[in-house]
Amino acid sequence: MCGIIGYVGKDAAVPILIEGLKKLEYRGYDSSGVAVLQGGKFEVRRAVGKLQNLETLLRGESLTGAIGVGHVRWATHGRPSEENAHPHRAGSVVVVHNGIIENHEAIRARLMDQKFSFASDTDTEVIAHLIAAYRRSNSDLLTATWKAAAELQGAFAIAVVSTDDPDAVVLARKGAPLLLGLGEGENFAASDVSALVQVTRRIVYLEHGDCAEIRPDGVRILDASGEVVRRAAREAGDAAVDAATDTRITAEVKRKLLADPNLSSLDISVNTTDGRVTLSGKVASADLVGRAMLLAMETDGVREVVSTLQVPGAAAPANSERISTQSSSMLQAQYSFATRFIPSLSGVMSAMSAAR
Repeated sequence: MCGIIGYVGKDAAVPILIEGLKKLEYRGYDSSGVAVLQGGKFEVRRAVGKLQNLETLLRGESLTGAIGVGHVRWATHGRPSEENAHPHRAGSVVVVHNGIIENHEAIRARLMDQKFSFASDTDTEVIAHLIAAYRRSNSDLLTATWKAAAELQGAFAIAVVSTDDPDAVVLARKGAPLLLGLGEGENFAASDVSALVQVTRRIVYLEHGDCAEIRPDGVRILDASGEVVRRAAREAGDAAVDAATDTRITAEVKRKLLADPNLSSLDISVNTTDGRVTLSGKVASADLVGRAMLLAMETDGVREVVSTLQVPGAAAPANSERISTQSSSMLQAQYSFATRFIPSLSGVMSAMSAAR
């Protein structure tokens, strides 16, 4: 999966975009990037690997523009690389995109016949050039994006900015989730409510086929037929915020388990409720129970980890193992000792239970 964040308002965009992207890391990604209006043009910065790499790249810069878009990418078309990372540019148009464009090859071939040149292997760059082509017919950015989205086949979410319309972020949704966040003198967009709740609780969920533009002083939405419509704003209450957080935690814990070579092939299920993670299934040995619990506990937002993981051939435990923020450091020390000096964590678990 990929993640989108957009901002237009009165504050510097980069910190807002980066914080939003951090909330979208759980979706999985191999690269990240931002585009921010600076000195009359959009400055694009992209990095392969962890979001920290993008933060390091930005740290030595003074990008203070108050409009921009950000993205975390999971490679589908084109290998993980800086040139394939988002955002993508076509002239004055800059695009980030989630999803897959099924007819991108045919559109690419047509645009190449029209002398458009491409710098990446992605279907996203096709979107940027297609919007730029519609801009040639004097369509405004929202209309050009709506026309392009109508031509695209697949499930996708798009965010677009352009130096020709420097006060707007334009969005398009077909299948993939995309929502707006409403503020005072500023507005936001994202592919997940978890990326917005730290800046606003007033949320507008775009419907299938919608295109929208956000400006500092308001929003405008077109439906699939091109008619201007209103979509009701909803207040994201604590329940919605908690549900979004639990979804993020579950996905991030699963990603960590899959990334660990000792745990990636094991049958472990993950469920999260109010920051409490439950691990269930089977593992090969007792020490892997501790390893899985530690990985889960290290995930941002987790308050407690409960394990009912079973070791084949071992008697079922009378009580499930659990660790919380208070006991995780002790388990970390015990796990490190155990993996170095003993083949099993059963004694460690008993010691930890006695300590509790």
